[in-house]
Amino acid sequence: MTDSTKKKDELSQAREALQETENRLPEIIQSAMDAIISVDEQQWVALFNPAAEKMFGRSAVDAIGRNLNELIPQRFRSAHPAHMRSFGETGTSRRYVETAEQCLLALRADGTEFPVEVSTSQSGSVGKKLFTAIVRDISERRRTEEQLQRKAEELARSNQDLEQFAYVASHDLQEPLRMVAA
Repeated sequence: MTDSTKKKDELSQAREALQETENRLPEIIQSAMDAIISVDEQQWVALFNPAAEKMFGRSAVDAIGRNLNELIPQRFRSAHPAHMRSFGETGTSRRYVETAEQCLLALRADGTEFPVEVSTSQSGSVGKKLFTAIVRDISERRRTEEQLQRKAEELARSNQDLEQFAYVASHDLQEPLRMVAA
């Protein structure tokens, strides 16, 4: 086998592997457990996977071609375009998570809000940008954290009560011992 034939064979194998990966991509998007939502520069939804349908309570048919604002609580909508522009200028992927100062919220079709973490990225071809967000509903995590916080507070109160009881018991037991010693 000549070098030229070997290179052609390697190139052919690489193309086949790439084609296989490209063929698997829609399946990966469809089976992802997190919502995957893509929007164009005007924030019109272009992709809405089954996890997004479940999370937001609306079908892909209903979401695609609609404005992203429908998934954002009303009080945050006016600030969102500026965030998108800023993100579009940097071109770097970002991850938005809940902080002590700020909780990221999304909006279900029924109007209920829920906490989320969001990872965003952008891609583009022929001068058009496409922004993709991977959205994770963290409602269950927040409930668990709140339960743990309540349990920790209950435990702290219980420890205080126990310390108070031990102090009183110790004091009450020392008095008869002092009398006997005297």
